Amino acid sequence: MRTLFKAGIRVAAFLAFTGAGAVQAFNGNIGLYFDTGCSECAKAILPGQIVTLYVVTSLGGLSAGGITGAEYLIQVEPSGFPAGWFYNEQFEPDITVGGGALGTRCNVAWATCQTQDCRIIERIQIGNFSGSATTLTLRVVSGAPPANLNFRCPLFTLCDTPFFTKVCLGSDLHPCVADPAYPAAQLATCSTSGVATINPVPGHSCTVAVRPTAWSAVKAFYR
Repeated sequence: MRTLFKAGIRVAAFLAFTGAGAVQAFNGNIGLYFDTGCSECAKAILPGQIVTLYVVTSLGGLSAGGITGAEYLIQVEPSGFPAGWFYNEQFEPDITVGGGALGTRCNVAWATCQTQDCRIIERIQIGNFSGSATTLTLRVVSGAPPANLNFRCPLFTLCDTPFFTKVCLGSDLHPCVADPAYPAAQLATCSTSGVATINPVPGHSCTVAVRPTAWSAVKAFYR
């Protein structure tokens, strides 16, 4: 009985720590910026222009001590890049990559613990040759499907070898709504992470991690 009781405590502690069945506190973000200083989350891309989007780490909470990897997907809203747009992903050379951020799921890993905030994961060149300045929202979301159905969220893996604990990212962590597509993972955590806007409308503001950017800070890109 003592062994079973201790095992039960360990399982409960693990679930509480990893987020399976419990909503975690803020533990960082995967940010989307149009500059290497991690401040510009909105940008005009007019017909004929090519702009670079930086996908970066934003550490905090449990991830403040460093990370060894990440899993995410970038969703382009409302319905993907329109005809006439193109993109090209370029990952940092010290990263091992599986998949692609604009595919179904991207998994990245470093050989050593990464403690630098605003560390570039990849650069995405985005070109507009459509003839119009369409407004698009780019949002960091869970892989489709995620590698672990208990983590339906963009995530970091920590530096706690050999466990490499997963933590969901963003400030909107919540228990997942029951989904028939994932019948075996009803205790999962869901969330979204960084957001960037292409061709924002006047009055628009975007928030990446905890840094808000108002229209007054982005309207200069149209001049």
